[in-house]
Order: sequence, then structure tokens, then C-alpha cells
Amino acid sequence: MTASAPLDDSTVTNPASALRADEIRRYRAYFLGAACMSLVGVVCAPFFGVEPWLTRIFQVGMFTAAVSNASIARYLRRAHGYDERRVMVLAIPVFAVSPIVIYFFGFYSPYLALVTVGLYVASLGSRLHAYVTYALLASVFGAGMLLVGFGVLPDAGMVRTPNMSHGVVLLSSAFVQLVILGAMVLGRQSRKSTLAAVEALERATRQVVLREALLAEANQALERAIGEGNGRWSGERVGPWKLGRLLGRGGMGEVYDATGEGGARAAVKLLLADSGDDPDAAKRFEREAIAMGRVASPNVVQVYDVADGSSGPPYIAMERLDGASLAAILRKRRRLPVAEVADIVVQVARALDAARERDIVHRDMKPQNVFWVEATRLWKVLDFGISKLGTSSGTLTQGALVGTPSYMAPEQVLGRQVDHRADVFSLAVVAYRAATGSPAFSGPDPAATMFNVVHRQPARPTTLAPIPLDIECVLALGLAKNPRMRMARATELADAFASAAEGRLSSELRGRAASLLTREPWGGEVSPKWEEVTER
Repeated sequence: MTASAPLDDSTVTNPASALRADEIRRYRAYFLGAACMSLVGVVCAPFFGVEPWLTRIFQVGMFTAAVSNASIARYLRRAHGYDERRVMVLAIPVFAVSPIVIYFFGFYSPYLALVTVGLYVASLGSRLHAYVTYALLASVFGAGMLLVGFGVLPDAGMVRTPNMSHGVVLLSSAFVQLVILGAMVLGRQSRKSTLAAVEALERATRQVVLREALLAEANQALERAIGEGNGRWSGERVGPWKLGRLLGRGGMGEVYDATGEGGARAAVKLLLADSGDDPDAAKRFEREAIAMGRVASPNVVQVYDVADGSSGPPYIAMERLDGASLAAILRKRRRLPVAEVADIVVQVARALDAARERDIVHRDMKPQNVFWVEATRLWKVLDFGISKLGTSSGTLTQGALVGTPSYMAPEQVLGRQVDHRADVFSLAVVAYRAATGSPAFSGPDPAATMFNVVHRQPARPTTLAPIPLDIECVLALGLAKNPRMRMARATELADAFASAAEGRLSSELRGRAASLLTREPWGGEVSPKWEEVTER
């Protein structure tokens, strides 16, 4: 546990921080109660029948302890910025007067029971508090009992030591040391057991969330698979293409395996019949063809032919890809080695940057739209159906949200204008999913998922998979809620990811990530203030 790590009760995100928050609340109550008891001791001291000189010293000591305990309780009213070393400094007066208090009541008095309770409470907290408190009490009781028992120090306490042989004194001192040690060990073991139980609960909860998210992905894949086989247009001819089996079905189109003149192979995407009457659907279909045709990159599917529907159904004929989508690969392997993820990010970033040069924002980056072509060993970006063309005016979505909720950028969820940095965010989400085996954002329904995209950070990547801390830094920058805090280009994210995978991440990017994570910690809620600076 880092001594100076900030804590806020609203951002408790892991077992250690949960116990730390509980420690603060427990200490707050303990020191407040100790302050009250100290004041009671000041008032009641004259009635205990102790030597006047010791009573006066005791009263001064108890008043000092009351002030110190009250200052600690006041400091602990605000959990954020809690520093256990600061508490130890504030507690120095309490530690200083402890020998006087113990001497006043008597080293062989029942006051030992109250002391062991305090030690147990301290041992439930940090290691520093536990060991310092134990060392103080063990040394004070050990030295005091021997000095009083052997007559070196006068026995002037409230409970006087009976005449005991030296053997009994030694035996009593050893027994008290065992009691003090036992209280400390019991407290540390209780903390350890509680931490283990909370960690087990957290792991179980995380697994449930992960399985639900993976099940949702599998259900989507199953729905697509059910639609494959023979389609309505199988066996028909559109333009120069004869359509074969149905490869897949999307929101407004069907994709068929097709054969052209001379045996040329292609994938032909047809506008669905019930979408043809929707002028906006037709325009979006046309826009996809325009976007794909504009982007010149080996990592974007090549367009062979486009028909506007004047002499048949509108279609786009594209290169036929043999391989598998990243989504299908992740369903089989769950997560990929960092080096493979770096290769995916680099190649996809090239496609997105080529689109950026043409003023095109993809807006639907997700594993289903990243395809591995076995023959060419290339990753290709698919489906520009909801892309945003910088030269277009107005919107074709009638104010509706477009994209896949778990991969959308926060500004996209909020319905604001998006630029290439939205694709950078989505690419970072894809990289998070591939590297950790867990979706960055999920929920029981799309609304909950989108809320998490805007207001929460995903779980810390290194708690999900054995990945380098530098990769975690790059993901933090790519997943920044505020687009101004992200990389401006996908290739910047890719270069940083590749450098991190090789242990070469710059200190400047590490510093940026550390600063960002201070404000937006992994697994925590994010302040809504980031939205204010992105208002247009």
C-alpha cells in the first residue's frame, strides 16, 4: 500500500482500497472515542487516589493525548488525500504520553485489556501502524514491568504491584508480551483473511461480468451465423456478378459470395429490399461505397464495382476475403499476446489514418470489422456504412446514435460531433479487448453500457492479463474520456503501443498516462467535468 496514495470513498475500486477506506472510517471513530476518553481521564484523575505529582503529570499527558486524538479524527474526516505517515506524525504526542498513562494506571492493572484492544484495531490497518504500535507497547510494558517488579522504579500507579518474587515478575512480563504479540498477530491475520475474501468476491464478480459480455458477443455471432447460407438473391445475377451463398447480413445490407467474368471472385453487398425505400438508407449505402473507394490503403477492402440501383438492386462489389474476423479469433483464443495485438493496432491504424487523410471517420471500429486475410497476412478494416465524410453536410442518422455501444467513443455516445479521435478511442477499446480478453465496457443493456463508456473507466488491464505496465499506459491514453487527452492520430496510438510492447515507451507518454490516471483511475467513476471542455 502506497503511503501517499490519494483515496476517495467514491472511487474505491479494489480490495486494497476498500480495506483502506474501512481503515480510515475505523480510525476516525477510534481516535474520536480516544479523545473523549482522554478528556474524561483529565476530569476523573484526582479521584483515583494516585500520588498528586503523578496525577498532575497524568492530566497534562491526557489533555495532550485528547488534543492529538481530536486532530487526527478531524484530519480523517476527509478520506481523499489520506496519508498514513501524516497520521503517524499527528500521533507522536499520543505515543509520547503512553508510558505516563500506563504508569499511572499500573503496569499490572486491567488497563492492559484496553491497550490490547487498541493494538488490535491498529493491526487491522496498515503494516506501519501495526508494527509501530506493537513496538511501543511491547517496549513500554516490557521495561516498565521489570523496573517496577524489581524495585528500580517506584510503584506509584493506581493499581499497585503486589509483592512478587523475581521469578513471578519475569513470568508475568513474558505472559504480557505474549498477549501483546497475540493481539497484533490476530489483527494482521484478520486483515489478511478479509482481504483474501474481498479479492475472491471481486474475482467472482469480474468473471460474471466478463462471461455476460462474452455471451453477448457470442449471441451476436450466432445471430449472424444463422443468417448465413442461401439468401434471397443466391443464384441471381447483379451486373457482371453471379451471387452465391449468403456470407452475412447487416443492418441495411446482405453480403454474398460472388463470381464474375473469367472466374473473378468478389463479395457483393446488396442493399436490403426493405431499406431501398428509405432514401437515407440508400444514401448511407452510397456513402459507404464512396468512403471505401476514397481510402487507398492495403488495410482497407478494395472496391471493384458500384451500382446505384438504376438497373437493378444497389450493390458494392468488393474483394473477397478468406480468413476470419478478429471477433471470431477472439472467441476461439479469448486474448492474444501483446506482440500480436501490436501488429493489429499498427495495421488498423494505417487504414484509419488513410481514412483520416480523406477526412473520413469510420465510427464503428470493433473486432467484427477487423478481418485477418490469411493469404496476404494483412488485417483489413471493413464496413464504412456509418462512416462520417468530412465533406458531407447534415446527418443521415436523424439524430440517432450510430455505432456499437461497447466500442463507441464518449463524445459519440453523447451525440456530439466526432472526428478521427473517436476512431482512436475505439481502436484502443479493440486493443484492450484483444490484450486482456475482457471487454472494456459492458452492461446488462445498451443504455448501461453507454453510461459506463461516458462515466466509468474499465478495470485495470494488468489485473486481467499479464501485460506490461507500458501497455497499460498507452491504453489509458487511448481510452481518455476527453478527446483532447488522446493521441490525435491512430498511428500515434499504434507507434506508442508498438514501443510499449518492446519496452521502449517514452518517459513523456508515461508521465501523461500517470497524470491522466490520477484524475481517471482504472475502474473508477470519472468526473463529468471532462464533458464541459468538449462542448462545441
